[in-house]
Amino acid sequence: MKKIVFVILMAMICMLIAGCTDVLSPYTVEYEILDDQFPKVKVTVTGPPENLVVSFDDGISERTGMLYKGSMERTGSAYTLVSLNYNSYAYDLTIRKKVKPGEKDGMVLYRERVEFKGGSPEIIETYVAPWPFLTNVRLHNSGDFPVQIDYLMVYTAQEEKKVSGYIKIAPGGYEDHTIIYKRERGVNVRVVAYIDDKPVAEYEGVVK
Repeated sequence: MKKIVFVILMAMICMLIAGCTDVLSPYTVEYEILDDQFPKVKVTVTGPPENLVVSFDDGISERTGMLYKGSMERTGSAYTLVSLNYNSYAYDLTIRKKVKPGEKDGMVLYRERVEFKGGSPEIIETYVAPWPFLTNVRLHNSGDFPVQIDYLMVYTAQEEKKVSGYIKIAPGGYEDHTIIYKRERGVNVRVVAYIDDKPVAEYEGVVK
């Protein structure tokens, strides 16, 4: 009996001091990246009704969402949406009790390390659009996280140019972007996509 009491006391101390909430948390948490062009995660929390702060921290910045006691009382669970950072795929997810402004952070009730595989951009093809007859590139994101292409470098026998755009691609999604403002069917073209000035995808072939 003494041993059981000691273990329980140590577990409580662990929660209060070390934040070891993964096993002892009264909450179950589910999360998913929405199929959206912006990195946004839906977090659903089930457990005792409380006003809660949901936090995702990638070591650079902290993004938060709120859960309210009233919503949890009605259904036993509630969800919030939290916007994440492009190109950051690993986060410390914590759930705390909400406190009044100026007070210290509330008790950590849940903690988990979340790691996404990340975005995976590809350049599929170049083609002439049916209207208004511009030359486009088609991009695909085969990863589980949205990506944002900062710019494209386009190379043909006649020219070399940078095409800006901030092209956002949802997980599993496709996006088309104009690279040449005229019809160039049959022309050989090379296209390189960049994120943070680093090449992340490349294509070379004949414009369809």
